[in-house]
Amino acid sequence: MSRLHYCTKRVVEYSKTDYFRQLLEPMNNLIHDLCENVYYSEECIDFAYTLEIERDDFEKGLEKLKSYKEKDIPEALVKSGYTKKDVVEFFEDVLRGSDPNNYMITLEWY
Repeated sequence: MSRLHYCTKRVVEYSKTDYFRQLLEPMNNLIHDLCENVYYSEECIDFAYTLEIERDDFEKGLEKLKSYKEKDIPEALVKSGYTKKDVVEFFEDVLRGSDPNNYMITLEWY
């Protein structure tokens, strides 16, 4: 017989840097393009403030991102001064900083 359980601790911490300020839409769309299963509660990913991605899927998205050429990075990110290297570093920071025991990675915009 299975029983229903609940999460006792879910903590979202401020990033060490100010990643992608005011770039919610292009960044969310990039994550959605890179990761197969991105979960969000809003009607449209463009303006979702919470994204949940399975850790394995996020890691696959990072590998896909690494194969991108600089021109494949969304124009809005480039115009704001970000490079492919910046986006790769963000993905790597998320993987390093997120709870390795949790199979889901949660990203919050606020």
